[in-house]
Amino acid sequence: MAIYIINNNTNYLIKAGLLIQPEDATHRTGVMLEVKRGLITHIYPDSQAQPNASEPAEMLDLSPYTLMPGLIDCHVHLALDGENFKHALARWDQGDELEQHLTRSLKAYLGHGILAVRDGGDARGLALKLRHQVRAGNTPSPQIIATGWAIRQTGRYGGFLGPGLAGKSVEEAVEEAAGAGADQIKVLVSGIVDFNTYGRVGQVQFNLPNLSALVRHSHQLGLRVMAHASSREAVRLALEAGVDSLEHGYFLSQQSIDLLAATKTPWIPTLAPVANQLTLCKPELAEIISKTCRRQQEMVAAAASAGVIIGIGTDAGAAGVRHGQGFLDEVRLLREAGLSPSRIIKAATTDGARILGLERKLGRLQVGMPANLIAVEGNPLIDLAALGKVRHTIITI
Repeated sequence: MAIYIINNNTNYLIKAGLLIQPEDATHRTGVMLEVKRGLITHIYPDSQAQPNASEPAEMLDLSPYTLMPGLIDCHVHLALDGENFKHALARWDQGDELEQHLTRSLKAYLGHGILAVRDGGDARGLALKLRHQVRAGNTPSPQIIATGWAIRQTGRYGGFLGPGLAGKSVEEAVEEAAGAGADQIKVLVSGIVDFNTYGRVGQVQFNLPNLSALVRHSHQLGLRVMAHASSREAVRLALEAGVDSLEHGYFLSQQSIDLLAATKTPWIPTLAPVANQLTLCKPELAEIISKTCRRQQEMVAAAASAGVIIGIGTDAGAAGVRHGQGFLDEVRLLREAGLSPSRIIKAATTDGARILGLERKLGRLQVGMPANLIAVEGNPLIDLAALGKVRHTIITI
């Protein structure tokens, strides 16, 4: 896989055999992109392209491939590895090993054509520090949208994700995360899905007044709120409080799907962290996990039919979900749920960019947009397996 870093002082002409514009589910064959100062300035039929001799341009011949916007993972945990939870936490105190892990993870994302990730937090704020380093340096990396750490109630689920309120108000907790440079706020509204008892989820952590205050104060500071919430009650509370995206959402109700659609609140259903447990779990838990995943896929299909905005988030770093590779797992599970290739591609690009607040940089292949693109072998509109065959990545971020 080759990575091209677009130089703003160089003009480029990029040939593509097929070009996908996911925002309106259209595609074009045999095209030439003109890129100046990092922006797409023209999209020609290749046969009609007439390069300006007075403005030399570097040619990138990607005509054997399909060109499309880079992919976006809306929910990851960079400080974890998806392999061994205890070892990952121990690595937090091992500087060199931690740096190597983070570097490998970022390379894995680029290798899978993922040009932006949103990190859901860790108790040390490691991903936030990494984001600072990436923005200060020149090393190729996906764009990182970081929450720093998750806001939660002390003594409830999520000790590895955030330190807990410990007597602070939710407004103070939001101020602290904002002061550290968080791009968005992460809140744990519930615990996690129980694999021992079907339908059981860890208890709700906030009441509606507190959660509403958290969202309101975040919005006053210009920060969106991503809400970890599973169970009917937790999802209802999150949506009534006005969160900006719903994460996980296991065992939500049809009423919540209707509310997601009405409020245009994006849902990131994270199928992979549950489905991938089937390769790790004890045999006696397989039926519960399978049933849980099937229900989530059914609700995803219902949400898609209702017009809910769906983002692709893998929860990478969770047990069994590898950075980069987890995206392909999530795509496969969404396809099994009945979503069309074009809908999945839109979720992976245009909708993901809007969820992360990066719609001016990513998600669309149009004149005026930065050339943040990938070239894949095959046509993902016909066979989504093409998303696993990224051959070239073009970055202007």
